[in-house]
Amino acid sequence: MWAFIAIILGFVNASSIWDKVDSRLAEAAADSIGLDTAISWNAAVKTSALLMIMTLGTVITAYALACTSEKLISYFAYYDDKTE
Repeated sequence: MWAFIAIILGFVNASSIWDKVDSRLAEAAADSIGLDTAISWNAAVKTSALLMIMTLGTVITAYALACTSEKLISYFAYYDDKTE
């Protein structure tokens, strides 16, 4: 269950970061004369690196969930209480 929650929270967090970057770009475009950058290179590299790490964690979690899902689903078939 924790793997599914980690995947969902990863997507929610990535969406939140994307929205913040979009709002920063819109704010910078409104107040800009065209000679500045909306996001510094340091912030862009840090954000990209953190998102890549979060994506790797999400991929590993999704793989672990996929590997165990067959065993979890077939658990109920092996231990069925309906015996005659």
